[in-house]
Amino acid sequence: MTDKEIVLELTKLAMQAEMLRSRPEDAPKMVAEAFNTIAESIEDAMSKLNDADIHLARNKK
Repeated sequence: MTDKEIVLELTKLAMQAEMLRSRPEDAPKMVAEAFNTIAESIEDAMSKLNDADIHLARNKK
């Protein structure tokens, strides 16, 4: 996830937070979705770092 995508996701979450003021019953679901999105982004970044490490290790040989 790029910096721009992260900013867009955070902006979206902020807008959703404003909506929650009128619909608090939706809050748990929206928070869970936000955490899942963040977790997926972290997993993707970790995978890319791992791939880069493997690539660098192969090139050192």
